[in-house]
Amino acid sequence: MREFKDIPNSKLSIREIVGRGEDQHGNEIIKTRWVETDREVSLGSLAKPNTKILSFKYEVPQENTFFKGLFGQ
Repeated sequence: MREFKDIPNSKLSIREIVGRGEDQHGNEIIKTRWVETDREVSLGSLAKPNTKILSFKYEVPQENTFFKGLFGQ
């Protein structure tokens, strides 16, 4: 497990799967939620990945212009 870079007031969130289903047309429906993490996130391994994690969101304070310019936020 790795820790994300410590920038004051920054937040790391993950979008995880909390449920799966099917609609009337046979399409898969995935229910997700955003969860603010503590400082550790386990992605698993190549042999056994953590399939519940769909995406990451790293929120950096507005006063940090380096990240604002880098990610276009």
